[in-house]
Amino acid sequence: MKTKNEILIFTAICLPLTWMAGLYLSNKGGLGSFYSHFTMYIPGLTVLGLYFFLFRRPVFRKGDLGFRKGQFKYLLIAPALFTFLILLSYFISWLVNPSMFVSHEEVKTSLIAKGFYWGNSITGLIVIFLINIIAGSILNAGMFLGEELGWRGFLVPRLLSLTKPVYAFLLGGVIWALWHIVMIRQGLNYPGHFLSGIPMMILFCTSVGIIIQYLYFKSGSIFVALISHAAINKTAMSMSFLVTKQDFNPLIYGPTGLIGLAIFTIAAGWLYFRIDWKHSNTFDPQRSVQKQANPVLATSPGN
Repeated sequence: MKTKNEILIFTAICLPLTWMAGLYLSNKGGLGSFYSHFTMYIPGLTVLGLYFFLFRRPVFRKGDLGFRKGQFKYLLIAPALFTFLILLSYFISWLVNPSMFVSHEEVKTSLIAKGFYWGNSITGLIVIFLINIIAGSILNAGMFLGEELGWRGFLVPRLLSLTKPVYAFLLGGVIWALWHIVMIRQGLNYPGHFLSGIPMMILFCTSVGIIIQYLYFKSGSIFVALISHAAINKTAMSMSFLVTKQDFNPLIYGPTGLIGLAIFTIAAGWLYFRIDWKHSNTFDPQRSVQKQANPVLATSPGN
């Protein structure tokens, strides 16, 4: 099967299925529903379904989806990098608008109510931060793998095999952002700003996508992409504890606002020119065609 057709089939299944699931769940409690998180599994499940039932190619044994240990150092570099970039976005946002953060007394009151105050607010905040980053990432690893298997493992490597990197990342960012439409509509991303949130999400997904793809290719492991995604979500979740809703404009402040977009775009631009995307690509269309044409290899143990 041609690479272009693989992309079209994946997109035609993944996006509508996610939108339909999101719309259905919006009537079952929306973002507050326990089942709302299962939409994040859909990209990965779509990929696995295509590999097993349509492509009939190996997934875990010498596959092109990154199911390997890779370089260990990137398991540390990836979360550290994204945690730093997100905290930097909040710090600059604070310099621009200090009123967007709650007062110390409000923080103390919240920590006491949640059982995380032990005489020092800083200690409680650090504990919450570590719980979100470490425990939250481990407990929700399946969700983050579900997304990253779809975008970094499957979609973007195929786009890179078809066109120039700049176009591959732009198209990949658009598709990833459109996948978020139901989430944006429900207020998970850019609450209260549905129409303006869509182009913002495209910019965010494009720049962040370049950074995660760089880390994935350099490490050779989809698990590095997983932990990168987890660091983004869990760091932002931890910081939301300190932000006031009335003074926080998601289009301007934080990692998804203009301030965060500027930071991620600079980082993405720097990394973009530090790698040969074609040479580093984990997807080889010629190898995939050979595997598909060889039924013995396609159904060998390790699938």
